[in-house]
Amino acid sequence: MRLTRSGSSKKLLVISISCGENELNESLHSISSQTGVFLDLVEIRNLPNSEAHRQLYKTIMRNVSNYELFVKIDGDMVLKSNTVLSEMVDYFVANPSLDHAVFSVLDWFSQSALMGLHVFSNRCDWPSLDDDLFVDPTPVFPGDEKLVWTDPSPVAWHASNPSNEQSFRFGYHRYLKILQRGTSRPSFRRAEFHYDLLTLVYKQLKLDPDPRRIIALYGCYCAKNSQDSGYTSDRIISERDYMGVFDTNAQLKNEDFSEIIKNIDSMWEGRFAWKTFFQSEIFNAWIRQGVSKVKSHLFIKN
Repeated sequence: MRLTRSGSSKKLLVISISCGENELNESLHSISSQTGVFLDLVEIRNLPNSEAHRQLYKTIMRNVSNYELFVKIDGDMVLKSNTVLSEMVDYFVANPSLDHAVFSVLDWFSQSALMGLHVFSNRCDWPSLDDDLFVDPTPVFPGDEKLVWTDPSPVAWHASNPSNEQSFRFGYHRYLKILQRGTSRPSFRRAEFHYDLLTLVYKQLKLDPDPRRIIALYGCYCAKNSQDSGYTSDRIISERDYMGVFDTNAQLKNEDFSEIIKNIDSMWEGRFAWKTFFQSEIFNAWIRQGVSKVKSHLFIKN
């Protein structure tokens, strides 16, 4: 799909990654409606999560001579205006040493701004694409990297109209990023980030008990209580193993949330008096990260 807009000297490749998100059509419309930029659009649809991201980064590396900037937009992200891509280009023009920017988006589940929407310069490179859990690795580049919380952020709405299945996947996937099962490179900071985000979702549930927030947090509960520690997030989500829980759970199918809410409350209630670090999942990630670093230093394979 080729879209030509006047007013910008920088040429963009926008890459849309989707797997059945409810917002996809609106997301694509928000991209095609952009003004003030020259852009092409590539779609990556219905692939396993890690495979889709490997294709994303390979697409970027194959096209570094054709485009100056690359924009990754997930299927559940809807750009907030028809000038937002132009504004992001202006941000790169104003920061000529910038190679990787992550702009904040407004998340429906948590009603908060979070990172985000990635934009890469054509100087970025991904020498390793082997992590099936955290599929947004920081690329190698000569310049700067920024997390952009101020203008033009927030640049999009995230999961503004999720389906029940999408909501379950959101919670399941995020909680797996806290547990970090099956990964050789555990990260305390990543576990802490996702725990804090899901805590905000729980607080929003108490303010607005939308069934989709209930389903999302039940996805967390199911991930926490999964007995197969060998699963990675990519295997569970992309191969639809988690859908066995979603499809066969009578309470979910009948939207009988009374017991589900009890399970959610037992998981989250009373935890907020303690700092995040002291939650068992976060402390475990910290210990595992330390052990991993020691093993790496001693040249012992994980």
